Amino acid sequence: MGGALVVAPVLLLWAGDRSTRWSRGKVAEAAIVLVLLLAVGQGVFGWLVPDVPPAQPLKFLCLPLLAWVAYRFDPRSAATALLLLAAIAVSGTLRSELAARPGEHNRSLGLLQIYLAVTAVGTLALAAVVSERSRAEASEHAAFAELREAIAELEAFSHAISHDLRSPIAAVFNYATLLEEDARVKLDGESVRLIQRMRASAASAGQLLDQLVKFMSAGHPAGETHVVDMTALAREACAEVVVGMEDGATVQFEVHELPPARGIPQLLGRVLHNLLSN
Repeated sequence: MGGALVVAPVLLLWAGDRSTRWSRGKVAEAAIVLVLLLAVGQGVFGWLVPDVPPAQPLKFLCLPLLAWVAYRFDPRSAATALLLLAAIAVSGTLRSELAARPGEHNRSLGLLQIYLAVTAVGTLALAAVVSERSRAEASEHAAFAELREAIAELEAFSHAISHDLRSPIAAVFNYATLLEEDARVKLDGESVRLIQRMRASAASAGQLLDQLVKFMSAGHPAGETHVVDMTALAREACAEVVVGMEDGATVQFEVHELPPARGIPQLLGRVLHNLLSN
């Protein structure tokens, strides 16, 4: 059990991906923790001067250092620090017990093994939790970065579409207006109706482009909300459908009084237009 908790994590973690890059500050912090761990381990377990057995309460001085490694570094570093402390503790305890109380080192090593097992469970569990949280934060940051990139690309696409389509739509609208104004007396009623439908469709397409640019711009609202007269808005949508659709004149819309609503008039009008045209 002691080997599974102390030795096996080091072997498994170091056998995996070892492409960890630390900054200079991280390296300096690791060096400081290593020196403190060696000093505390020597002071608690008497590795270099094995005169007296280590006092039981002093063993807990090592726990803050292991928690520091688990919180500030990765699980591999925590497992390595734990193995280093175990080596110091076993060597120091064995030498101290053999020098002070020969023949009783088995009991001391048994207690030490329990201490190391409990310490290993706490240290590795904390390191795993911190590592999982770090991976979750990194994944969240990556998702936010991808989302920002997608929004930027969508904005650029919407502006490009608006710029490329606005000119031909404006040309269709202008030519239809010229035909209706200049050649109205020469055209029959059906031709005039078709020209009016052409103008209405071109005007509707231009409004859609304007709303698309506003709607797809991140951080820019599509418009302020107002109290909207839904009855008048529905009648305008009905008239637009009748004029703009090929078979709109064959459908008779009957609009009763509707309660007012709060929203963006342009987008609500587009919703009603889509519903009626469908």
